[in-house]
Amino acid sequence: PHSLSSSHSYVNKGYVSHVLFVDIEASARPFLKVPQSERPQGFHLWQDYASRYPFGRRKPNFTKRQHDFLASLIRMHILSAFQSALLSGGSGALRLHTMPALEAPLVEHDDKSALLLGKQSSLTDVWTIADVQCRTTYRPLTDQMMRLEDLLESGTVATDLDIFKPRGTRQYHSGWVYDIDSTKRTERSLLLNSEHAGFLDKNAAYWGVASSGTITFDIPFSHQSTLMLCGMERMDVSDQQSPSCQLDKDIEFQFTPSNQPPSIEALGSSNCILVRGVPVLENGPLQLSARVTNTHVNLQDGACSISHILWW
Repeated sequence: PHSLSSSHSYVNKGYVSHVLFVDIEASARPFLKVPQSERPQGFHLWQDYASRYPFGRRKPNFTKRQHDFLASLIRMHILSAFQSALLSGGSGALRLHTMPALEAPLVEHDDKSALLLGKQSSLTDVWTIADVQCRTTYRPLTDQMMRLEDLLESGTVATDLDIFKPRGTRQYHSGWVYDIDSTKRTERSLLLNSEHAGFLDKNAAYWGVASSGTITFDIPFSHQSTLMLCGMERMDVSDQQSPSCQLDKDIEFQFTPSNQPPSIEALGSSNCILVRGVPVLENGPLQLSARVTNTHVNLQDGACSISHILWW
């Protein structure tokens, strides 16, 4: 496959030190040939997408058992790597290697592609991985420094309520509401009654309509000049139905201090936008304010949301 040959090329050039590919069907095939009653417990219900695994309207890529098996393979691979390092005389301490210089991308690139392709030094021809900063409302987090709530200046309500309790219309008239998609509440009620509860992420966001007013964030810019903002995609909206809110058309953004409104660019079919015209400040955070200007955006069809802010 192309992805396999590309990964081998990256390893040979020193861009990455190790790549793991797992063919889960090939790995499980010897066990699946055994009659169901004689299989190990982990291979029972191998193709079961039953109702006790309620992932909303979208079927997951793997069943619960396949997820478990994949995690087990990766876990044993990592443990084997640690064991090999110790047996070879290593101290057991993990060392970070210097990031090698990258070659220029073979595809067209601009400021937004730096998120994936890296960027060129302003002084040399060397390409390096971009220093991307991300803040999000999604949970759980491995790094608490990524909390979007810590950048919040004003304009929100219901931030201290249980995320699984429903919010009312009155709250949306008082400010942007810290909330989750309605399907997540449905999934939770189903999962609580399941012996295979699995993992339920808490993909929350700040949701707002025109009457919610302005939400403001303090963004600690340094030398970065590119800003990306993303919202949640509603799980209970069909693939054929357009979302009620379009971030590039239905929300007005404003930087403080700045007299010029930023330019907004939608990023394909994703629910993300690129915000251009970021002011350069020598000291202090940069304030970014957002308010819904489209009065037709409503709760029933889907309010506007902000879940991620990235800059580099």
